[in-house]
Amino acid sequence: MKDLIIIGGEGPDALDVDEKSYDRIIAADSGYDRAKKLSLRADLTVGDMDSTSYKEIENSVLYPADKDYTDFELALMKRKNKSYDLIGGGGGRLDHSIAILQDFYKYGFPVRWFTSREVIYFSSSFEIKSDIVFPLSIVPLYECSLETEGLFWDIKKDKVSPLYISLSNRVEKTRCRIRSDKSLMLLIPLEFFSPEGRIEVCLSTED
Repeated sequence: MKDLIIIGGEGPDALDVDEKSYDRIIAADSGYDRAKKLSLRADLTVGDMDSTSYKEIENSVLYPADKDYTDFELALMKRKNKSYDLIGGGGGRLDHSIAILQDFYKYGFPVRWFTSREVIYFSSSFEIKSDIVFPLSIVPLYECSLETEGLFWDIKKDKVSPLYISLSNRVEKTRCRIRSDKSLMLLIPLEFFSPEGRIEVCLSTED
């Protein structure tokens, strides 16, 4: 099982999410508003509540505005499971985006991150099956080897750094493989994400 964390910032206005697939759903501050918009019931809401439009929130823990942790960090600390998906946190202030990435390194990367524009997968290896051509980008999270098969610009490198990015590459074949010895970010525009399976992304079970 895994948890679902919903935070403020830009996120999808609509998303087909099965509540039963999560052990716990945690909202952070205005992430509660996003949960309501997506018709998701938060088991717990944490934060200083300075951004939410709701005055009364059930199952909430209020923290002072002046604190040593971000609302996202507080939500991460309340997880039941190491594995989690994340909704929200896109766009907005650059320093907030950087802080989210730093929290990933500190507390662990999500399995999937849904922003308003893309779904981002985190793993060292991916196998993609698709009946359509669509764009994607690959970002290494650590220095690593990287090899792909089935992309318009295939990659075979013994060593790449987090400064390397395969930007706006394309899946051109019905099956694509991406392999590395360390974790990667795989970014796919949200418009191509489909629970019905036009794009199927299988992640390495070793991460």
